[in-house]
Amino acid sequence: LVYYQPEPGGLASAVQSAAGTPAQSLATIQSFVAMFNHVFELYGRHINLIPFQATGADNDPVAAHADAVTVAQQDHAFASIGGPGETSAYEQELARLHVLCMVCGDSTTYGQIQQNAPYQWANLPTADTSLNETVDYMIAKLNGKDAIWAGDASMHTRKRSFIVVSETSVPPAPGFEALTASLEKKLRDGHVKMAPPSDLTYNLNQIGRS
Repeated sequence: LVYYQPEPGGLASAVQSAAGTPAQSLATIQSFVAMFNHVFELYGRHINLIPFQATGADNDPVAAHADAVTVAQQDHAFASIGGPGETSAYEQELARLHVLCMVCGDSTTYGQIQQNAPYQWANLPTADTSLNETVDYMIAKLNGKDAIWAGDASMHTRKRSFIVVSETSVPPAPGFEALTASLEKKLRDGHVKMAPPSDLTYNLNQIGRS
């Protein structure tokens, strides 16, 4: 069982550092595995945890693809816990090689998980599920209503207006151009009042990178 560790200095590594250093996180996982091996009936088998250090940045599909091949063909892993968060190349290649990817693809679409089934398992709702539910709630509960919870009391009698703030990636993540178009149509069809400019975009900063 491979435990995927992102490249030091990258965004995913910085996020994970909120729970401790990479060494502390690995020690925690190893302690859980030791407990599972002792407590659960595994019928003579045991979990062999293999720490795996990513060879590239979180958004590097070439490195992610190569890492997946290494995990499957050199480490002979049954499954990988985690993977790069800004490219789907890792879980797609693992699925092609029939290796499970657990806690993989939180930023992918439901269609991608279906395509990689039964080998890709996310631990959160997919990006398109979350975004569609957010827009549906906004149309049903917020649009056309007064901004009664605004910090400025003078705005409490003004109708709410909205702006879309979204992350961009180069190249665009698979499926997200179509998702963006469908969400924009849903906003138009719901007559949502958009504030100018209607959307703002940003690139995720890679910690320690230019």
